[in-house]
Formats: sequence, structure tokens, C-alpha cells
Amino acid sequence: MQLEALPSRRISSDEEPAVETWKDLGAGWGVSVAKKRKYIDGYINYGFTSILADGIEKPQCVLCFKVLGNDSMRPSKVKHHLMTIHPQYAQRDTDFFRRHERSLEKQKLDESGAFQQQTVSVVEASYEVSLEIAKQKKPHTIGETLIKPCALKMVKRVLGEESEREIQQISLSNDTVKRRSNEMSDDIKEKVIQEIKLSPTGMFAIQLDESTDASSCAQLLVFVRYVFLCDIKEEYLFRTQLETTTTAVDVLEKLSSFFTANRISWENCCGVCTDGAPAMLGSKSGFQKRVKEVAPNAKGIHCMIHRFAQASKTLPDELGGSGQMCQLCESWRSELSLFPEPL
Repeated sequence: MQLEALPSRRISSDEEPAVETWKDLGAGWGVSVAKKRKYIDGYINYGFTSILADGIEKPQCVLCFKVLGNDSMRPSKVKHHLMTIHPQYAQRDTDFFRRHERSLEKQKLDESGAFQQQTVSVVEASYEVSLEIAKQKKPHTIGETLIKPCALKMVKRVLGEESEREIQQISLSNDTVKRRSNEMSDDIKEKVIQEIKLSPTGMFAIQLDESTDASSCAQLLVFVRYVFLCDIKEEYLFRTQLETTTTAVDVLEKLSSFFTANRISWENCCGVCTDGAPAMLGSKSGFQKRVKEVAPNAKGIHCMIHRFAQASKTLPDELGGSGQMCQLCESWRSELSLFPEPL
């Protein structure tokens, strides 16, 4: 008895080729087709990587770590997950999902793709300590050279050796603290960018300044002000290095590159606040002049704190001198608006 050929079936563009396995059921001739879909690299565009669970390759979301069935290994299913569960990330580029994929690969997962409960606490503790190290501006090596040894001694003395072994699992190496700090920084930046885009008015204003660090490298600092959830928020946006010169063209190029990479439109910029340097306030080729060419609605403002600092230089000594006046202006920073309202 010969096995008749099965009729061919057209595979739609939404389906990926499946691996077909022929099985003899023993009672007569029976045909069973077991389909196992394969992961393709293009699924990362929808925020999905692959994980091997029970010997079967399954898609896993790099944002929420949810593992779908092998049958969901098709573009329409993974795209539906992204659009319904994570719509705020639907327009993100491939590099965004690649970063989350690399972060996911560094974590220890069980076969279901979920974090083990003990591992979750260990990772959270590592993030919290890394955050405190960053806040105190301490070197990253302090985690493994001082904080962790002291924590182990205290826990062993108070709670015993079993608790000490649990604390020993917390990773606070130099590379770990650096990676945690970078991940938290990227996460905050992405949240700020999303809040700017979700602003009901869509408008925002920026404040920027160029400064020189301890290694004599020029750094550009940018802050942003926008409306979110009926509240005016002022947040740190990003920092970048000015490799060559610090002219208005260089500053505008850095800002434009950041806006383009994060899909922020210059047309929504309604204000620019800078210091009084000629490169910023020049009437012909200054930064604010160039900004108005790409953002006609943007209003240029000279920073009030910088004005106070300049005015204090002419004060007589009996009024405190320029040094104390600058300190007083600095103390007013939290009370002054980033961009003063017109009287």
C-alpha cells in the first residue's frame, strides 16, 4: 500500500515555514503533522526574542517577559501583542528592542521565562544600591570593596550565616554597578521622552548650557519643561560631549541629532533658555537665532540666574560681593521658574 501524496497548501505571507514530522500511528497508515514554528530575527522589530522551553522554541516579549506559545511565532501575533500591551513603544526603532533583549539575556530566567522570586529580590537590591552609589557620586568600585563586605559582616552577626549566603548573591561589581546605572538612566530618559510626546499640548521648552568637566572635555547639558497630567514638569533630558568646538552650529547639531533619533519635532519647541554667551545670543549666528529657523514659535530667553550672577559683579563689598550673591542666586534656583513668565 502506497502513501498518497497530500494536497499542497499555500502558505500565507503571515505564516512562517513549519517543521513537519511524519509519524506512523501503528494501526494502518496514519499521518500526523506536527508544526513547530521557528523564530526569525525580524520579530525583534515587534519586541520579541526566543526562549527554549520544554524543548520547544517560543517567542518571549523583551518588555514584559511574557512567553507566548509556539503557534504565536508569526508576525501578526507578535505585532498584536506589541500594539495592545505596549502601544507606547510601537514606534520605537530596532535598537531600542535590542537593548532590552541584551538586558533580558543577562538575567537568570526559569523555563517559563519568568524571574525566580529569589532572583527578583537580589536584582532589585542590586539596583537600589547602584542608585544610591550614583546619587552620592561615589566610584562604582565602592560596591564590592566597601558596601558588600560591610553588609555581609552585619548580616552574619545579626541574622546568621544563612542570611549571609543570601546577601552574597547580590552582585555589586564595578561592571554591574555601571550597567545598572546606565540602564536606569536610559529608562528615565525614555520615560521623559514618552511624557513629552504624550503631553496634551505637545509643546515643550528647553534649557541648555555648555560646561567643562574635570578632564577639560566640553559637555552639553539639556533640561526640558513640558506639561504632563495637568502638571508642569521640569526634567533632565540628556547630556552629550562636544568633541571639537562649542559653537552654535555644534550645539544645534547635537540637539537635532537627539530629536531625530527620538522622533521629537522642533516645531513643538516653544522656548529656549541659555546663558548670555555670544555663541548663544548672537543676533546673526547665535544658537537662539538658529533655533528660530527650525522652530519659528520658539521664544529665546536669557537665563535669569545668569543675569543675577552678572549683576552681582558690580555690587560693592558691603553688600556681600559677587561670591555671596552667586550663592544666593543658586539658592533661589528651586523657587525660580525655568523659563520666567512675562509680567
